[in-house]
Amino acid sequence: MLAAGLVLAIAGRVARWLALGVTALAGVLVTASAAAVLADPVPATTTGTTDATGVTDLASPVALTPWPWLAAAVGVLVVVRRGARRARRPHVGSDRGAGTSVSSTGTDAPDAGPAAGDGAGGDAPDAHDDWDALSRGTDPSADR
Repeated sequence: MLAAGLVLAIAGRVARWLALGVTALAGVLVTASAAAVLADPVPATTTGTTDATGVTDLASPVALTPWPWLAAAVGVLVVVRRGARRARRPHVGSDRGAGTSVSSTGTDAPDAGPAAGDGAGGDAPDAHDDWDALSRGTDPSADR
């Protein structure tokens, strides 16, 4: 899910949608797995005990810890958070570095020149600008 978060931050539109879907699916699977353990913890406990010790019969009743509840909550949180983040951030133009930029009015405008931070403006360069410069075939460290 951390890798999907990184993809959501730096990838193009299609990759963001794929990462969003994979992240939501991961959240659903985590929640479903935790719910299965909460509904009947004996099979999960027996499997874990058998794998770790080779013993197939449990000598005492199974007592749940807070971890399955926490896992279920995290799974639900991942699904809700990803959905809320996507709903809250509308698509405002083309992908970064595609030849247009979003003006302060929210409309697409042709690029007037190098991106801020490419050595042409007063702003300090950031990682996105450096990647964009590399994509254009220029060395961002040559201007520094």
